[in-house]
Amino acid sequence: MGVTSNARTSLLCQSRLSRVRVKRGLQVPQDISVLGFDNDPAGEFTIPSLTTIMLPVEEMAYTAVKQALQLIDKQEISTIALFSGNLIVRESVDHL
Repeated sequence: MGVTSNARTSLLCQSRLSRVRVKRGLQVPQDISVLGFDNDPAGEFTIPSLTTIMLPVEEMAYTAVKQALQLIDKQEISTIALFSGNLIVRESVDHL
């Protein structure tokens, strides 16, 4: 089964789904790219190693709790800057 023009060319794996098994004879990354979204340490050791996005989860959680406490205290919450993540390129994505 070859990849057609309508076929998906990538998968985004969220949370602990970084151990994806692509079926139907597709090869990663030649036929389909796989991208994780949590920088699970095991992704570095999969074959091929998993390209992933690392977000500043601790900073995001701290900000969320701080704003929740401000709301509880009936304080106005300020606008926060967007959080930026880092793309960790490994072997599971082709043609970045």
